[in-house]
Amino acid sequence: MARWTFAALYAASLVVPAIIWNNNHTALTGLDSAGLKQAWCRLAGLWAVIVVLWQLLFVSRARKMEQTFGFDRLTRFHHYNGFFAVLLLLLHGSLAIMGHAAKADLTNMEQITDFWKIWKYMQAAMSGQALFLMVTLFSIGIVRRRISYETWHWNHLAGYLALALAFGHQIFHGRDLVDNAGQRYAWIAIQLAAVAILIWGRAVLPVLRSFRHRFRVEKLVKESDDITSVYIAAEGLGSLAPRGGQFVMVRFLAPGFWSQSHPFPLSMPPRNNTLRLTIKSLGDFTARIPNLVPGTRVMIDGPHGIFTARRATGQKVLLIAGGIGITPLRAIVEDLLADKRQVTLLYSARNEKGLALRQELESLTANPDFRLVLILSHDETWAGEKGKLDEEKIARLVSNVAEHEVFLCGPPPMMAATRKTLEKLGVHPGKIFTEEFAL
Repeated sequence: MARWTFAALYAASLVVPAIIWNNNHTALTGLDSAGLKQAWCRLAGLWAVIVVLWQLLFVSRARKMEQTFGFDRLTRFHHYNGFFAVLLLLLHGSLAIMGHAAKADLTNMEQITDFWKIWKYMQAAMSGQALFLMVTLFSIGIVRRRISYETWHWNHLAGYLALALAFGHQIFHGRDLVDNAGQRYAWIAIQLAAVAILIWGRAVLPVLRSFRHRFRVEKLVKESDDITSVYIAAEGLGSLAPRGGQFVMVRFLAPGFWSQSHPFPLSMPPRNNTLRLTIKSLGDFTARIPNLVPGTRVMIDGPHGIFTARRATGQKVLLIAGGIGITPLRAIVEDLLADKRQVTLLYSARNEKGLALRQELESLTANPDFRLVLILSHDETWAGEKGKLDEEKIARLVSNVAEHEVFLCGPPPMMAATRKTLEKLGVHPGKIFTEEFAL
């Protein structure tokens, strides 16, 4: 139901520009070819702005929207919606060049030069479009996988500058807005509202929460050679109502850390005004985590996500973890057991060193409702389950697997393959819960 409601809202938002445009273009049949290009150029531009504003809302971390769809799903909406926005921007720019060139009897290149040299605010608008194209290029999978998170993040911030650069030419040259003061002020108000929601959710609220709760590093615990647990103390944590399995965006206010914010799931249910993040060294930022000093102040944005025990409604629950994907599931296990659920955890790693939080998990097996199965894929000396977590293993290790609700977390390829396997074994897709803690 929520998806259909969202689809209706999205579609309705695209109707608004069409109504504004139609007020000035009721007689398209009387326009020549150049006039038609200019008319459709304006509609494409109006639509592009609305689609870009949705981009802001998707990443605004508005709590109601996030709790309805989940952080990772909104991120996917943002990703694909971005390509739609760029297509509209390219259409808008192309039609503007061709339409005005035909009206002025210029070549397309001469018209581009004319826009750049003479038209007010057009240098900014053309620069903004170039920035949007750059952001889109860096978001394409094959490019994104070859650059660091930091490079991608700083490039992505250019999108906000692009939006600002494009604003002036809308108000000064957009005939649908220039000729109608009411429409112009409403258009400005819509954009200011979207920007305000973004700034509140992404900047103001995290700062206010961090001052209120006074987050600070309490201690660090080395779990293995490349895995460290960071305990973060807070004041009045209960008012945030964090739950095991959710994640937080963390910015450590220390040299070498303060300029970057990264998402990490909670690896234990919050207790005694303490949060715990269990972090594996996977890059420059995470490799420096063991160097943090107790007492370091922390800015936290969150908690975010709907990957919590609350999603389970049945009695039987299966959790499947791959590698460091165990961290949110470790917290969820405890909450599920507190709710008297029957829980099975299949935990797959390459070798024993990759089994994070193993002792904690094994201690939980004292509860008769919890069953833990460790599976190593690259350790022939291991006495337990060995090899890949495949259909045969799941079917053999979990009786009546189709009767279970499943929480799944691990590397994206592993999650995709396991989801297909679970569906093949009869698990309803709506009973498989996942959330990717990445941007």
